[in-house]
Amino acid sequence: MKYMNYIINGNINIDSIVSKNKILKPPTIILGILVSAFGVVVLTGMIPFAGMGDTYRYGKLKYYKHLAVKNRQRYIKKVCLSLSVSKTNRIRFNNIINELVA
Repeated sequence: MKYMNYIINGNINIDSIVSKNKILKPPTIILGILVSAFGVVVLTGMIPFAGMGDTYRYGKLKYYKHLAVKNRQRYIKKVCLSLSVSKTNRIRFNNIINELVA
């Protein structure tokens, strides 16, 4: 949820935008309200795209974690086969190593 947090939890300081001049202060506030309303519409439109980006990143992360587990299991199997370890002990080694890593 990295990108959605950037959009939703943005830190905006409105006091630095409003003019200190008495004559320019009311138009600046009105213009600020119009711009912020437009910004809310634009940012609301960006939330679904940020959600899709976060979902893609999460799916990719889960895929690489799954791939790491499968590669570890494949490595354990090759080592056990080269050492002529029985299948029951190989499964036991696999479970022990997966518990240690996870």
